[in-house]
Formats: sequence, C-alpha cells, structure tokens
Amino acid sequence: MRIIFCLGFLIFTSQVQAICLTDCRTDRCANLDYYMKKCNVCNPRFVNTKCKQSFCKGHPELCVNGQPLRNLSTAVPDVRPDANNQDRQHAICYAPLFKEWTFEGNDNRTITPENLNTLTIAFFEQTGGNAQARNIGSVRNVLASYFADLYPELRDMDPAKASDQVNIMIRMKFGKSLEQSNNLDFHNIIERIRQEIFKKKGIPVDRVIESFKGNTYPITIAKMGCESERLFQPTH
Repeated sequence: MRIIFCLGFLIFTSQVQAICLTDCRTDRCANLDYYMKKCNVCNPRFVNTKCKQSFCKGHPELCVNGQPLRNLSTAVPDVRPDANNQDRQHAICYAPLFKEWTFEGNDNRTITPENLNTLTIAFFEQTGGNAQARNIGSVRNVLASYFADLYPELRDMDPAKASDQVNIMIRMKFGKSLEQSNNLDFHNIIERIRQEIFKKKGIPVDRVIESFKGNTYPITIAKMGCESERLFQPTH
C-alpha cells in the first residue's frame, strides 16, 4: 500500500513539474489568475525567468528580490519574514496592488483587493468626522497610484509637481475635480477605476449588487474568495 502511495505521489509530482515547465514560460504570468492556477504550486526552479519577471512587474508587492513569494493564497493574512527580515503578506486579498509610494502623505499599501472591494456608496456615505475630506483623500490615493502604475515617472516627480499632474489627469479622465464631486461621483469613479485595475492585474471579477438606503448599485468586485466578497448580493 505504501509503495502504491509513493508511486502515485511521484506521478502527481511529475505531472505538476511538467505543467510548470510548459505553462510557466510565458509573460501571461503577469495575469494573477493565470499565475495562481498554473504556477503558484511550482518549485521556483521550474518557473521560467520570463514568467517570474512578468509576474513581479505586474505584482511587485507579491515578490521579493525578483522572485514571487511562495505559497500565495486567498486565506487570511499570513505574515512571514522575507529574506530581508521584513514581514510579507502571502494572502493575495490583503496584498498591496501597487508598488509602494507615499503620495501627499498617504501610504498606498492599504490599496488591496479587500480594501478596493469596499470603496462603494456605503463607504462614501459614512458621515463620521470630516467625511468630504476623507472621501476625497481615499479616492485621490487610489487614483494617484493607478496613474503612477500607468506613468511611473510620476513617482520621481517633485511632490508638488506630482500633485498638480494628478489634478490634471483627474480632470481629463472624469471631467471635473474631486472637490466638485459628490458621493455618488466618488462611487462611480472608483467603480470605473476598480474595473480597470482588476483587468490590468489579471484579477477575476464578479458583478454584484449593493443595497443602500432603498437603492441598488451594481458594482464590480474581485472574485478570489476574499472576505469582503461576502458583503454583497449576487446578481443572479
């Protein structure tokens, strides 16, 4: 019985290695869904350099020293020290979507699939504190990181110049400034950007319904098994 088990394990291992050698030699690894289904279980030595480079370019916060983190999952946050003795998030739902950047004093490491799923009308309608300023800051932080992902030179600009450039980009893309926007505008802006971010990162999505104050709002969220996905009603 033990011999049969060992033979079965060896066959399964060989099959996995074969898949790693054939499917993990492509820049399609930049797509998070593709990488998780094809290459996440692979030993790094069976993953081609092109695959690793494309994945790390698209998901820098899921890599260290140019290597994808091992054992990525959709489970609760699993924090382990990396090679530089820094804590790393191995749960992709809680991993930052963008390369680390502080913009106007705001840290973009809070922009994760979990966080982005919840930036909806219900969030923007919260009235505690200075709600308008909070909402503008939240939306602006997401937009700045999104623009910097498209135009990396933003990160190297003088802070004041970077702020001016983000202002221009916001008006060009949405037709008005955030200061001229209301809560429904914020909801719609994030919905549009959320779709673009998830598509660019190769994150599978779902269309769901949020009910708020008697109204329903169809929105797009990540579909990876994240905790926040349970907050919404399916469209079917």
